[in-house]
Amino acid sequence: IINTPASTSTSYNGAGGGYGTAGGNGGQLGGSSYGSSDFTTKIYLGSGGSGGAGSCVSPGGNASGGAGGGAIWITAQNINIGTGSTMTAVGVNGSYVLWNYFGSCTGGGGSGGTIYLNVTKDLTNAGTITTAGGTGGGAGGQGRIKLNYSTYSNSGTVTGVQ
Repeated sequence: IINTPASTSTSYNGAGGGYGTAGGNGGQLGGSSYGSSDFTTKIYLGSGGSGGAGSCVSPGGNASGGAGGGAIWITAQNINIGTGSTMTAVGVNGSYVLWNYFGSCTGGGGSGGTIYLNVTKDLTNAGTITTAGGTGGGAGGQGRIKLNYSTYSNSGTVTGVQ
């Protein structure tokens, strides 16, 4: 009997969900980007990643795709995101499955969601604002961010399609 080590088979990995940017390819093509960042007519949630394909199952379960990020819409006079603070609408990572001797696979990551901050006066960011996609067989695409403000001070990080 020859025992071979487990290996990763990308043909069974799930694809990432798309929204602001396209999702990464797994065993299938990643999801396309859609929508826009003007949010005048619609605000979208992030898209889920796909599950592992074919034989990507084990007695403990299957490689599920991660959920897409949610939506945050805040209208206020002033918003201050302090140092060390984080505002997120991120995609969830795809789950991982190990097949005994046959290898492993991972579901696709969910795409990031939407953050819309409508600030009539001062917006200050010293923390993190992110709509990152989840990791997985194919990574989830970035979500969308729109920042409306009268004055803006940014010493932090903003990650997402603006």
